[in-house]
Amino acid sequence: MENRLILIITLFFSGFSFGQISFFKTYGENGFDYGQGLVQLDDSSYVITGASSSFQDAPSRAFLLKVDSMGTYLWSRSYGGDKSDWGRRVFHKENIGFWIAGYSNSFSNYSDFDFYLIKTDESGEPEWERTYGSDDWERLWDAVLLQDEGLFMVGETDGLMSQEEDLYMVRTQANGDTLWTKYIRTAGRDIGYSAINFSDTTVLIGGISSSIADTKTGYLALIHINSGEILWEKFHGTDGTAAFRSLYEFNSDVYGVGEMTLDTENQRDHWMTKLDSNGDILYENIDSRPEDDFLSNVAVRDMNSMFITAWIEEDIYPNGPDLLFAKYHTDMYWNGTSAFFSGENPDECHQMIISKDGGAVLVGFGMDPSWTNGGSAVTLIKVGPNEEIPSGITSDQTLVYLSENENSATITVFPNPVRSVLQIQVPENWESANYQLIDPSGRSVKSGTISSSLDVSDLESGMYFLRIIQEDKFVGVRIVKE
Repeated sequence: MENRLILIITLFFSGFSFGQISFFKTYGENGFDYGQGLVQLDDSSYVITGASSSFQDAPSRAFLLKVDSMGTYLWSRSYGGDKSDWGRRVFHKENIGFWIAGYSNSFSNYSDFDFYLIKTDESGEPEWERTYGSDDWERLWDAVLLQDEGLFMVGETDGLMSQEEDLYMVRTQANGDTLWTKYIRTAGRDIGYSAINFSDTTVLIGGISSSIADTKTGYLALIHINSGEILWEKFHGTDGTAAFRSLYEFNSDVYGVGEMTLDTENQRDHWMTKLDSNGDILYENIDSRPEDDFLSNVAVRDMNSMFITAWIEEDIYPNGPDLLFAKYHTDMYWNGTSAFFSGENPDECHQMIISKDGGAVLVGFGMDPSWTNGGSAVTLIKVGPNEEIPSGITSDQTLVYLSENENSATITVFPNPVRSVLQIQVPENWESANYQLIDPSGRSVKSGTISSSLDVSDLESGMYFLRIIQEDKFVGVRIVKE
């Protein structure tokens, strides 16, 4: 089913060729489905990871979704336990398989989240899985696959041992065993949002930390992969609160984007930088805007083509941020292409890569009602090598191609939106079924045996997903709590 692209603005692009590939596709069932990371394989197909409540096994499952070069579904598999599992990044080596790096609370004694790493074969069949963390709450933001097939993972930890978030790093061996862990702790917030391979022996991380003056600043650190030693660290953005959200290395320079909150303002603004190999700024651009916005991803194709994505809270379409894609020159000026990929409710991009044909590929999620039967759908956007922008949305792509979704049972709920008590009608042979009410993070906030009414008065306002499970089948419906 082709749906209209709710808002798309292409200001200018040159060298247009109708023969190049561009598309905008969504994948989902009747749950909260989020795209978080992707990789392109040698045959130009794509493999996506993320989190989904459309698989029956748990409130949120990490998954792999493989699609061909045109975005057509090939296969999918889910991973995790009985709670909330998220895939954040996926890596691939031909004839060896996939690595999924994310976070999970399915395997903790205290239901706190830990870093989560899964190794699979080429078909997605799991070979082993590991978790890494403390008794606090850990969230993985980024990871890189190293030459020895170990992983470097970075994110945050928060809890009883932390005044605010602390930056948390884990280096694994090829079999998933821990080689070392490291914390960066100051009196303020410390989070690692991005990591890139910088040399055979180093990785560069970017995020937020506190300088000696205790000012929250954009943080860069060069880390030795074998020892965990910090070889150097740099702080930028001392005229306000800054954070590096995404890093990309090109021709020995580093491009970092994120956010800057100036001392004279109270909202985030777009911040993009070009840095030398020592982490010092060569060029910088701060786009001060009236709303709360930040840059979420950067990828560089050539000197004339630095692609960025942005989180835009400007009510272009209602009820949440919109997704902006734009092309800049590597000297930080806009270079001819700008497009919104947006609908109602939040639209976000969580990773962007340069495709094998020289285009850009974005993965994330959207919550427009015309794109999904549930709370959200995975989005995959392919921009062509000459900046060809897709002209429409294909929103009938499956995420879970399993018999568990192939049933004709229907449920009725009312009122929806609901303020206090939700009335539920199910088929007669489903009256002993179990239910789960799931929030957008994949957390089960209520569960039990289904009844004709459900009190939701104690829940915060927002969107939820009600899933009713009967033996090996389930049905679900999106609920809005006023």
